[in-house]
Amino acid sequence: MIKTNTNMDNHIFDIETKPYSDEEILKNAKPFSKDDVKLGNLKDPEKIEAKLEAAEGIYKAGLLDKAALDPHTSSICAIGINERNTDNVKLLLGEERDILMEFWAIFRGTSEAWCFWSGSNDKTAFDPRHIITRSWKLGIPTAWRVVSKRGFLTDRFVDITQTYLFGASYPSYCSAEKAAEQLGLIGTQSGCGMVKSKQALKASGVEGKNFHEVLESNLELALEYLKNDVALERAIAERIL
Repeated sequence: MIKTNTNMDNHIFDIETKPYSDEEILKNAKPFSKDDVKLGNLKDPEKIEAKLEAAEGIYKAGLLDKAALDPHTSSICAIGINERNTDNVKLLLGEERDILMEFWAIFRGTSEAWCFWSGSNDKTAFDPRHIITRSWKLGIPTAWRVVSKRGFLTDRFVDITQTYLFGASYPSYCSAEKAAEQLGLIGTQSGCGMVKSKQALKASGVEGKNFHEVLESNLELALEYLKNDVALERAIAERIL
């Protein structure tokens, strides 16, 4: 049996986001431009109008689909935390302001690195970017110097993906689920819980895209998903960091 380092000197965290309302997203987005639609040789006014309507529908659908990925069009609805040398996942839920204030209160009481999984080696830093940007937007003080004057995250945050994809071409992408499969971690015990397949949880009705909805309709299932994300990332960190 391969042994992992279960006494790690870092913290693991994972966030879940909720998109703004459709009306709010579309109101603040760049307006759809008919001039950007290529009509080719179309001459019939009805066909032209139909194509423009279809293009506008695709444009709006794209905005709504990506809204939860942008800290300016989404809010944080949950954060899961596994602090160093503990075997439980702390769940931060409720109003976004309260979630962020509690996160920073915990963060300020530590000196070790906070690890997350971005899924890419292009340095997108999804989780800390959301936490920091949402805090700025809501006027919540962040910890001191988590972003350098040059616009980079400081080493208080560590992206596990950067380590996992160190030999891959740039940019490369890998989900935490795929990494766990490649490392043989699905079904194993991490430092904070059993690592389950995200595909199995999706079959049960929950995934990242609908987490905020499941959080309201089936709290137990939603929290199982979030705890598993943290356990999965902890398992990967134990193996490679």
